[in-house]
Amino acid sequence: ENCLRTAATFDDMCYEERVLYRLLSGMHASVNIHIALKAKPPKQGVPGREEWSPDPKRFMEQYGSHPERLRNMHFSFVVLLRALQKAAPALARMDLRLGLDGEEDAKVAALMQRLLDTHILSSCSGVFGAFDESLLFKEAAAERAAKQGAPL
Repeated sequence: ENCLRTAATFDDMCYEERVLYRLLSGMHASVNIHIALKAKPPKQGVPGREEWSPDPKRFMEQYGSHPERLRNMHFSFVVLLRALQKAAPALARMDLRLGLDGEEDAKVAALMQRLLDTHILSSCSGVFGAFDESLLFKEAAAERAAKQGAPL
């Protein structure tokens, strides 16, 4: 069983549904921020518009009065970094070579090592407490245990 269902408000959602909502909202915010960074196309003859450029108005419309969207983006990246930190030992052992191009395989291995050795993972350890995945699905597990122990 899971608790995902239609809820009228954020507060009516179960914990797992709120986590999923925040993750999706955060990823959505990240995509839209990147779009806003390059939203204005180049225009010939317009100084400062030779290349794709940011659209601050678009950013403010989407996020100026919605700080929760930025908080959700932060939450999504915390979860992503936490997952990366937890998976780091397995990722370090993983053979990522395709065997088609030795030079490319070496670049991929170096990039993976650089990602895993980066100071970001160690410097972010203080914020990893913002999310504890062990709290997910506790209710469902307790309900299953109660059902299994119930006399027929």
